[in-house]
Amino acid sequence: MSDNSEFAPVTPIRNSPTFTPTPPPVSTLPIPGPSHQFFSINTPSPIDHNSPAFMTFSPRPIPTTTPQPGVQLPQQGSSQAFDYPGHAEDDITALLSNLRVDNSTKSTLIEAQASSIALLTAQARQDKKAIATLQAETKKIKDIFHDELLKSRSENQQLIAHLRGLLEGSNDALGGRLGRLEVLNTQPISAPARIFIEPPHQSHIYFTGSPRETNNFCFTIRNTFERIGEQFNTEKQKIMWISGYFWSASGRMDGEVPLYTWWRGLLSSNAEALHLPTLRASASMTYVLAELRDVNSFINAIEHTFANHHELEEAESAFYAARQGNRTIEEFNILFNSLLRPLQLDERSKCKSYDKAIDANLVKLALIRGPWTDLIDLGAKQEIAVAVSRNLVAGVSRILDPKGNQP
Repeated sequence: MSDNSEFAPVTPIRNSPTFTPTPPPVSTLPIPGPSHQFFSINTPSPIDHNSPAFMTFSPRPIPTTTPQPGVQLPQQGSSQAFDYPGHAEDDITALLSNLRVDNSTKSTLIEAQASSIALLTAQARQDKKAIATLQAETKKIKDIFHDELLKSRSENQQLIAHLRGLLEGSNDALGGRLGRLEVLNTQPISAPARIFIEPPHQSHIYFTGSPRETNNFCFTIRNTFERIGEQFNTEKQKIMWISGYFWSASGRMDGEVPLYTWWRGLLSSNAEALHLPTLRASASMTYVLAELRDVNSFINAIEHTFANHHELEEAESAFYAARQGNRTIEEFNILFNSLLRPLQLDERSKCKSYDKAIDANLVKLALIRGPWTDLIDLGAKQEIAVAVSRNLVAGVSRILDPKGNQP
């Protein structure tokens, strides 16, 4: 119910005239809804209580019986206005009825709000209790973490102090070692002397200085140093080891070996460069010539001095003179390709020379089995020759050349 003090005084029913003035026009009252409530707190009243119409308004009495025209109802004293129970409520109900106000929605709304307030009050009590519990647990956790933090800080300080001690000890030890290294660096350090063990003598290696032997000798020497070069301490030892093979097949080192004579002349030139007597030149002197600077320079000097200027002609002669003979076709193919490598021939010339070099019986059998004459690929011809030789059996020569096998 709203506060009755806001309304103007109402004329008692017994003092009301028989015919009351027409009430002021009733404005449309707002209907309570989700977004608007009729009796909201701190909201203005929809009725202007200060208007003259509202001040002169007096509700009509509610007759209990049907009024008769011209007959006045007896008026009751003011002392009897509230003699029976519910009289005030009836007046208010009548007033609200005249105002066309539906009080049921307001009552329902008030009950719903009262229920919500009671529910919120109970929930607030539960929340207050939960908050108190959480505050107690938070304080307990805070105390536990504070104790753990103090304990961890103490342990970390001890650990840091221990590590600091270890680092200081390591720095002291490192400083001592660095000091000893500085002292050692100021003193010359001599490398340990390597003991020279001369490789075993290769009896199959020799070189007289013949141009035909130059390439084979230099090739053999380079391969030997690739295998055992680390056994020599200096380049001079390598050069002296090479000079030990300047002899002939019979072991002589005199005028029959042109390379030995060249070696003696090279040592004399080295002695002359040292301003020493050339007649007393020896391999023990310091080498100052460009040919004696290192082993590669020495081998290059041998190749340049004893170069074979007829190497190409000799290679051509060896190539065209090569024949299979008693060799297998696989062995002859290797020899044929080796002799062919330094020459510059086209495929047709290679195939023609190959036909002349291999066994004639293989050529005849290859002509029978497949294309041979028109084939100009040396690799393909060699494969056919290998395949034919594998199928060659006893009696092939008698079948291919019967007249040659007659007694």
